[in-house]
Amino acid sequence: MFRIVGYHPGNASGNADSPDLYGNIDITSIEAIAGTNKMVTIPWGFYKPLYRVKIPSGVKQGTRLKLSGMGKSIPDGVKGDMYLVVNVKNAI
Repeated sequence: MFRIVGYHPGNASGNADSPDLYGNIDITSIEAIAGTNKMVTIPWGFYKPLYRVKIPSGVKQGTRLKLSGMGKSIPDGVKGDMYLVVNVKNAI
């Protein structure tokens, strides 16, 4: 299981009320080539949901993955998105 590091709510727009979540995910170079599934958790106050994230094969360093509907819920019932930036660690 991996925890999202570098989480900053509203990072793209600077809006703390944004329903979107942002973070980074570390994978190995082998996982980047072959693709993989990762379990990640996004800490949000006392709530720490667990998500299964599919990393596509051929993903490159710095790729931004968008997980639609996996962000925060806001009062009107709309769920934001989760954005993860891929960090490829050299395992070869």
